[in-house]
Amino acid sequence: MDNQEDLIVLTGEEAIHKFLAGKAAWNAYVEQYPEADVDFSGVDFSKYRKADNEELNFAEYRFPKKGYVFFSKATFGEGDVNFTGVTFGEGIVAFDDATFGKGNVHFNNTAFGKGNVHFNNTAFGEGDVAFKDATFGEGDVYFNEATFGKGDVYFSYTAFGEGNISFSNTAFGKGDISFINATFGEGVVYFNEATFGKGEVGFSGVTFGEGIVYFSDTTFGEGNVTFSDTTFGEGIVYFRGATFGEGDVSFTRSRISGHADFSELKEASTITSLSFRHCVFNKSLDLSGNSFHCVPELTNTKLSHQVSLDGLTCRSQLENKGELDPKDGDRLCRLKEIAETNKNHEQALNFHIQEMRVKRHKLSFINRIIDTGFDFFSDYGRSVIKPFFWLTLSWFFCGFIYSTVSVLYPLKFRLEHFYGDGFLYATAQIVPFVAAGRVTATDSAATLFGENVPNWVLGVSLSQGFFSFLLIFLIGLALRNRFRI
Repeated sequence: MDNQEDLIVLTGEEAIHKFLAGKAAWNAYVEQYPEADVDFSGVDFSKYRKADNEELNFAEYRFPKKGYVFFSKATFGEGDVNFTGVTFGEGIVAFDDATFGKGNVHFNNTAFGKGNVHFNNTAFGEGDVAFKDATFGEGDVYFNEATFGKGDVYFSYTAFGEGNISFSNTAFGKGDISFINATFGEGVVYFNEATFGKGEVGFSGVTFGEGIVYFSDTTFGEGNVTFSDTTFGEGIVYFRGATFGEGDVSFTRSRISGHADFSELKEASTITSLSFRHCVFNKSLDLSGNSFHCVPELTNTKLSHQVSLDGLTCRSQLENKGELDPKDGDRLCRLKEIAETNKNHEQALNFHIQEMRVKRHKLSFINRIIDTGFDFFSDYGRSVIKPFFWLTLSWFFCGFIYSTVSVLYPLKFRLEHFYGDGFLYATAQIVPFVAAGRVTATDSAATLFGENVPNWVLGVSLSQGFFSFLLIFLIGLALRNRFRI
């Protein structure tokens, strides 16, 4: 009897006949032949629907405990397909290149055995696809290059086994995608180059094992992407080169035990918000090479290793849309602290300047004016060009005034010395601390105005000197900041 069972393959018309006989007859046959293979490869199930769009029901069917099960290249036609509560055995389960129609597809509470499970190149239809509470065994699970339609896709509370799980190049549809509270085993998890649609993408509460997790070059859609309360194991977590849409991206309260790579995200400027608030990183975090139009949220985040911010830039809500988000100040302060820890003074200064602009509204009126002037004339001590420009402009303006006003006085002068003495006097106001500057100021004033210099001219001179002193100080501050070690 055992030898006969080893050779049994339920296929073709015989397999269809057993299926159409109903759940009880099918399960009784499977109990009798637990090691049989079942082959529905290439079957067009649409021919066996009793009515148009009627549900094709495999609910609670049991398959042989040790045999293989093939639905490869099967066509299920229009209407719902129900595999709810199905139990597969220890052999391979293959739905490669299968095609589902417009109806919903349910694998809820389905139990897959120890063997590998294949949904490679499977084309799901326009309805919802649900693997809620499904259980996969110890084998690998492949959804490589599978395509989902317009409906929602649910893998929530799904328990994946110890093998590798691959959704590489999978095209999810336009609906919401939910892996909420799913559990992955110790194998490698691949979502690299997968494409998500316009809906929400939820990985909240997911538990990943110790294997590497790949979301590199993954494309997320326009909806929000949530990895809140997610646990990643010791394996490296790759989001390098991923593309997020225009929604919010949240990793709040997640725990990442391995290295986390979020470097060089594509189209990072489209992300509305990026939050790692209350996250725990047990190893390094890489955010380098990103240009955000939001301020990444790293407040209340536990960082035990280096955080790479090389080449990272961000824009506050105030810089982006002209609207103030008070929380941006704390976020920028946190980024500044990390940059200072990395000894990246230039980047820390940039974040500090952005922080000051966001927090300016908290200052008193006088301090706000001073702060605004500091920003306007020197970019908070970062720019050499701006104070040098204003210094040159004030020199030219005052020199022109001194020269022109002297015409009103009945003094003999030569035209070629007229503007020369005026600009020389203006130059002396810039460097009064130089000995030659004091002599030059006295001589040029006598040439321009005689012995009695008008009081208002002295007032202009003092104002120019004070203003020049501030600008020279700002130039020195900018040089110090630029060459600070």
